[in-house]
Amino acid sequence: MCESQAQYTLTCARQSAIMVWERLSDDGEEAGMAEGQSSRLTQLKGCFAERFLSAAIAHLITFAGLLIIAVATPYSDLVLGSRLTGAHLSSSAITLLAIAIGLRTFFARLGLNWSWSDLLLAYSVWHFCSALPSSGFVGFLFPMIATFRYFATPANQWEQLFGAFIPQWFALTDESAARSFYHGIPSPSPIQWQPWLVPTLFWLLFATVYFAGTFSLALWLHRRWIVDEKLAFPTVQVVQFAKSPATIRIPSFWVGLILPFAVHSLNAASRHWTYLPSVPMQFSWGQVFADFPFDIWQGEKTSFSFALTGIGYIIPSEVALSFWGFYWVHLLVKFWLRWRGVPPGVGTGGITTLQRAQEAGGFIVLAASLLIPALKQTKQPIQLWGLVGWIVSMVVLLVLLNFSGMRIFNAVFFLAVWTAVHLVLARVVNAGGVMRVECSFTPWDIVARTLGVHRVGWRDLTVMAFPQQLFMFDQVTIPLPYLMDGFKLAKEAPFSITKFAVALCLGYIVTLSVAVPFNFWLCHRWGALNLNSWFTVQEPSWAFQKLQSWAMAPFGTDLPFVQNMLIGGLVTAGLIFLHRQMLWWNISPLGFVMSSTATMRSQWFPLFVGWLVRAIVLRLKGLQGYHGLRPLFVGFVWGELIANAFWIALDAFWGGKGLSVFPPD
Repeated sequence: MCESQAQYTLTCARQSAIMVWERLSDDGEEAGMAEGQSSRLTQLKGCFAERFLSAAIAHLITFAGLLIIAVATPYSDLVLGSRLTGAHLSSSAITLLAIAIGLRTFFARLGLNWSWSDLLLAYSVWHFCSALPSSGFVGFLFPMIATFRYFATPANQWEQLFGAFIPQWFALTDESAARSFYHGIPSPSPIQWQPWLVPTLFWLLFATVYFAGTFSLALWLHRRWIVDEKLAFPTVQVVQFAKSPATIRIPSFWVGLILPFAVHSLNAASRHWTYLPSVPMQFSWGQVFADFPFDIWQGEKTSFSFALTGIGYIIPSEVALSFWGFYWVHLLVKFWLRWRGVPPGVGTGGITTLQRAQEAGGFIVLAASLLIPALKQTKQPIQLWGLVGWIVSMVVLLVLLNFSGMRIFNAVFFLAVWTAVHLVLARVVNAGGVMRVECSFTPWDIVARTLGVHRVGWRDLTVMAFPQQLFMFDQVTIPLPYLMDGFKLAKEAPFSITKFAVALCLGYIVTLSVAVPFNFWLCHRWGALNLNSWFTVQEPSWAFQKLQSWAMAPFGTDLPFVQNMLIGGLVTAGLIFLHRQMLWWNISPLGFVMSSTATMRSQWFPLFVGWLVRAIVLRLKGLQGYHGLRPLFVGFVWGELIANAFWIALDAFWGGKGLSVFPPD
C-alpha cells in the first residue's frame, strides 16, 4: 500500500514536472519568436530608413544639379561669353556626373546606397535640361521677343515691311519695355514684367508642346535605333565607362583625363598670366592659297579637340572615315566648281548655296529612309503611343502656327523639314558620336527657295522666323539626341521609361521655373546690349535682316537650288543603297550630309586623328590592343569637358570672359 502510494506520488510528480517543462519551453519559444519578430521589425525599419535616406539624398542632389544648370548656364552664356552647353555631350552634365560619382562613393562608406541606375537617371535629366537655359530655348527667348521692337527703325523699314504680320502674342508691343531690356534698369528700380507676360506664356506653351512632341518621337523610334539597329551611341559609352570602379582605376584613363585638363589649364591660365606659354588648338591652313582656283580654300581652318579625338577612336571606322573623307570630297567639289567659273559665296547660283542645297536634299532623303522603315515596324504599344503622341503634338503646333497667321500647307512644309533636320542630326550624334552638329540651311530657306517668297507670303515667312530662331537656328542643342541617349541609358542602367518620363517632366519644370526669371532679371539688370551679343543681338536680328534682304530683292523658285537639292537627294539615296546592300561598301552616308557644315570644318581633323590611331592599333595589335588603349581615349573626353566647366567656374570668380575649351570653334 505504502509502496503503491509512493509510486503514485512519483508518477504525479513526474507528470507535473513534464507539464512545467513544456510550459517553460512554450514560453521560451514564444519569447524567442517575439524577440525574432522584434529583430526583423527593427531590421525592416532600418532598411526602410536607409532606402528613404538614400532616395532623399539622390533627389536632393538631382534637384541641386538642376538649380546649378538653371543659373550657371545663362550666366556663362550671357555674362562670360563661354558655353557650358554647346554640344550633345554637355560639359555641365558630365561634370555634375563626375561630382555625383564621388559623392556616391562617399555615401557608400556611410552605408547609404545610391544605385547606379538612379545616378544615370539623374544624369539623363541633367543632360536634357542643360540645353534649356541656353540656345535650346531660354537663351533666345527674351531677345527674340524684344528684338523687333528695339531695332526697327525708319532706315531699315522693318515696321513697314513686316511689322503688321507679327502677332501681338509673339513679341513686345511696348517700345519702352524693349529699351529697358537692352539698356538695363539699375537696381533697385522695378522691372516692368507686364508687357512680357503674354508673349512669354505663349512661347512657354509652344515650347512645351514642341518638347513633348520630340519626346514622343524618341519614344517611337528608340526601340528601333537601340534594339533593332544597335546603334553605337558613343556618347553613352563615354558615360557608361564610369559604371565600374575597376575601369575608373585604370591608369591610362587617368592619363587621358589629366592630359587635356593640363593643356587647357595652361591655355586658360595664360589668358590671366601672359608670361605663361600656350598650346595652339586652332590652325588656319587655307591662307596659303591665294591664286585662282585654289583661293576657294583660303578661309579654311580646323581645330584640335581631345574629346573629338577620343570619339574618333571609339566610333566605328566606317563612320569616322565617312566624316573626314566626305569633308575632303566637299572641298574638292568646291575647287572643281570654282575652276568651272561658278561664283563663290551665297546667293542664287553661288557655290555655298548650291552645296547647302545638296546638303538639304541629303537630309530629306536620309530622314525619309529612317521614318519609312520605322512606320512599317511600329507594332508594340509603346511605339504606337510614341507615334500618336508625336502626331498629336505636330497637330497642336500646326494649330498654333495657323492661329498666328501661317497657312496650313506652309506650316506642314515647315514642320516636315524641321522634323527631317531633327532626325538626321540625332542620327549623326547617336550613331556617329559627333557631339557638335548643325546643318548649313534652315527650314525657312527650303520653303522660300522651293516655292518662292511671294508664293509663301510675307506673313507666313514672318511667322516662321520666330519658332525657327527660338528652336532651330542653333542646332547644337536640339533635344532629340539628348532624349535618345536617355532611352539608351534607361535600357542599359536600367530604369523604367515611366520613371524617366516623370523625372524629365519634373526636371523641365524646375529648370524653366528658375532659368526663365533668372535670365529675365539678368538681361534687365546688366542690359542686354552689354551681354553676349550672339544671344542678345546677332541671332535674333538675323531673321529680320534676312527678311529685309528678301523684301529688297524678292525671288521666285530658285531652280539651281532645287536642282542641287535633287542631286544631293539622289547621291544620298545611292549611298544609303550601297551601305545597306553592298557588303564591300564600308562608308556611312552620314558624312555626306554633314560635309558642308561649319562644325565639320572644325571637327574633321580630330576625328581623323582618332580614326588613324584606331586603324594603326587594330592593324598592329588587334582587338586586344584596341581595348587596351580605349580607356585613354575615353579619358580624353572626360578631361576636356571637365576642364571646360572648371575654368568657366574660375572665370566667374576671376572676371575672365570668352573662354573656349569645348566645343572647338
